[in-house]
Amino acid sequence: MRAQPLMDEFNRAGSIQRILLRYIQAMMTQMSQTAVYNRRHSAGQQLWRWLLLTLDRMQSNELIGTQE
Repeated sequence: MRAQPLMDEFNRAGSIQRILLRYIQAMMTQMSQTAVYNRRHSAGQQLWRWLLLTLDRMQSNELIGTQE
């Protein structure tokens, strides 16, 4: 199979495919960074990272929890 017909088909998909490929690349990069972070940091540090990421996604700046 020649590469040029394959590239023509790939390019024909247009902007939606490029957007999806960028999204997939960003997700894979984030997963790789998380794996490295989890390997190098303690469970407590990982918990703080998770809490901060959760707080970034919330509308309020308040987390309510218990010590249990």
